[in-house]
Amino acid sequence: IHFKEVLKSVSKNRRFLSLLYGWTFWCFVSNLSGNYFNAYSMNVMGLTFTEIMVCCTIASAITSILTVQRWGKAIYHYGTKNVFLIGGIGSTICTLFYLFSSPGNFWPTLLRHLIGAAVWSGTNLAASSAQLTFSKEEIRPTYIAVFSCMSSLLGSGLGALAAGGLLTLLKSTGWFTGWFDSYKALFTLSVVIRYATFAIFWRILPNERNKKPMDLVRAILHVSKD
Repeated sequence: IHFKEVLKSVSKNRRFLSLLYGWTFWCFVSNLSGNYFNAYSMNVMGLTFTEIMVCCTIASAITSILTVQRWGKAIYHYGTKNVFLIGGIGSTICTLFYLFSSPGNFWPTLLRHLIGAAVWSGTNLAASSAQLTFSKEEIRPTYIAVFSCMSSLLGSGLGALAAGGLLTLLKSTGWFTGWFDSYKALFTLSVVIRYATFAIFWRILPNERNKKPMDLVRAILHVSKD
């Protein structure tokens, strides 16, 4: 099938477009802070490259491997919408661990990537599941390629550029010094905007199961309704 025909098909698929716009915005907001965690850990917190590798890359990889299968089962039993909501809220809260950071203290970085990976893997898996639901089966690989390109370039790429501009602006104001520096101001702003995106995704994502978010929370915590 010709690429122009694919774009035409995508442009007429309103549900897929809504998901594409919503996830692109989510990636944009996530990268307002995501690209500066390592820089902050190294330049401000004083962590070594080895400590950052252990706290970030290795911790995230191990946690993701251990939890992604569980999130897959959760999507099957509780639905894409509930998994995205719980995973998104959890991963956003984990960003706030950096508010408790201080020079030489590696715990905020470790906890953010250790606990954060456990929940953001669910968010990513929910978005991938929604792609499969909204894309046409006969040209699904091309749909996914369009989705990845758009969210990476206009979401992650522009988000990283915007983050640099925002950080420069926050530093130039001279308001954020001492404990609550410009980095922490940027992380907090990212959290606030990310929570605003839940209103978008709550309407976009499919709800394949007759379950509520608290049903999933109870399952995670192994709490009975009684």
